[in-house]
Amino acid sequence: MNPITSPHDFYGKKILILGLGLHGGGVAAAYWFFRQGAEVIVSDIKSRAELEPSLVRLTTLCNEYRLAHPGKHCASIEYILGRHRDEDILRADCIIQNAGVPRDSPFLSLARAHAVPIHNDASIFFALAQRVNTIGVTGTRGKTTTVSLLGVLLKQTFPRVVVGGIATSSGAISFFSILDRVLEDRQNGCTDPVVLELSSWQLEVLGAHAVSPQYAVMTTIKPDHLNRYASMDAYIEAKKNIFRFQPTDDKGGVVLNIDDPIHRLLSAGIASERLYWYSRTGATIERGCSIERSRASHTQTAVWHDGVSRLAVYDMSNLSLQGLHNQDNALAALTTGMMVGADVPAMDRALSSWTGMPGRLECIGIREGRIWYNDTTATSPDATIAALTTLGKRSKKIILIAGGADKNLHFDELGCAIGKRVKALIMLSGTASPHIVSACAACGYSASIDYANSMADAVNKAWKRSQKGDILLLSPAAASFGLFQHEFDRGNQFLEAVQALQANRGV
Repeated sequence: MNPITSPHDFYGKKILILGLGLHGGGVAAAYWFFRQGAEVIVSDIKSRAELEPSLVRLTTLCNEYRLAHPGKHCASIEYILGRHRDEDILRADCIIQNAGVPRDSPFLSLARAHAVPIHNDASIFFALAQRVNTIGVTGTRGKTTTVSLLGVLLKQTFPRVVVGGIATSSGAISFFSILDRVLEDRQNGCTDPVVLELSSWQLEVLGAHAVSPQYAVMTTIKPDHLNRYASMDAYIEAKKNIFRFQPTDDKGGVVLNIDDPIHRLLSAGIASERLYWYSRTGATIERGCSIERSRASHTQTAVWHDGVSRLAVYDMSNLSLQGLHNQDNALAALTTGMMVGADVPAMDRALSSWTGMPGRLECIGIREGRIWYNDTTATSPDATIAALTTLGKRSKKIILIAGGADKNLHFDELGCAIGKRVKALIMLSGTASPHIVSACAACGYSASIDYANSMADAVNKAWKRSQKGDILLLSPAAASFGLFQHEFDRGNQFLEAVQALQANRGV
């Protein structure tokens, strides 16, 4: 294909959606290209039965669109399910790579060998929205919270702010689902920012097209997805694409955590005038937000530094989000808000009232003196350690439901955290679970361990191990595939199991 300048460029083109998936991103992509008049081909290694929710959703959307636009050319979508085929790669004018398809897929290698363009939702978005004020957020932990929080903080100053790229329990907010609105706003002269969560796989493709967002924000980076990357260094290299191709003469900048040694290494080569820091420890910074503490008044104040003066912008004691990691996320959001000119009192009010995203250390209720927490998005050991550290102020009061699919991560530190703070462990079946149990044993954990092959079984066993005053926590430290469709299916099943337990006990 020629360079992409307009949605009309896809009219009549063969667009191969490589990976439909169940999160909603593949459906949004296929539906968007369908509406542009493209000849859409959907290919997925899952069977029709496995993909039924996505297929039903996509068929419904296309049928409704046809009825609403009877005179518009809309070619029927072609489905290749249960496999990918070389011939589909070679006949495509453009391939849209979904999240579940790794960069080293032989089918993508075949496409590169035959110069078939490979894009994803992010690269199509940036190709078409070149004059849009974009804020990109990446990291291992905290990026969805930071993106969502930024949307809330900026809303009062920029009423047309748009958030995209995040996954929620009700489905993904795909770049394709917001693209038409963003393009319409641009045509109408709206310059309000667009806040985008960018994963490492999305940044891989953006790197191939030499594109970065105007503002780049980095949250905590920890080992993750090492089943997909050869090393931690390779994972970090993918993350660097968020700022690697920023125009140096454009407004914007890079927001990093000066307390994080990986971030400090990443700052090398970034022009100082484009670099903004945030710090929970009160480190000295030239530009950005840091917490200043007063022993006399016992206050913690987020202070903005612009290189010349300082301005107190937020009393951190008003933050409703739990955990030190969420202080980092709040500081990253505040720093970015100040960079783009958001109103300080409006950000103050929004930050104090926002309670976080579902499935992220979410308190879902108290049952007979036990507190239940849904932390299903904790798909790495570091995320579960953060949950245990936040909730485990009273040691040995946590009953933890963990386990799932392995991503080639190390669980040594998690084993020690479990040994220190967990009174009973319920393990979901999966390839990561034996590694977690071994790590616990190596750290001297000697309390009870139960095994469960369903969420309902896990919740019932956790309840039987509990007593009044305990915390019952789902924080898996592993991926969801195996027992569940995805991490939000895991969280939804957890909620359903807790509700069923409540109903059965007549609470």
